[in-house]
Amino acid sequence: MCLKITYGKIYKVNPKCTHLGCLLNFNRLDKTWDCSCHGSRYTYDGKIIYGPSSKDLEKIED
Repeated sequence: MCLKITYGKIYKVNPKCTHLGCLLNFNRLDKTWDCSCHGSRYTYDGKIIYGPSSKDLEKIED
């Protein structure tokens, strides 16, 4: 999944929760990746905000 945030910077992350693999939803208002299964939340560039997950999202390299 590619995400373009301010100033044209593109962030590529795998939108799969690192806790149990649920598909994440992007929250456009807060600019976060949210897991509806167990509540983990990640920043737009894939860093964990809170769990139960304890790992950042996988980055997708070019």
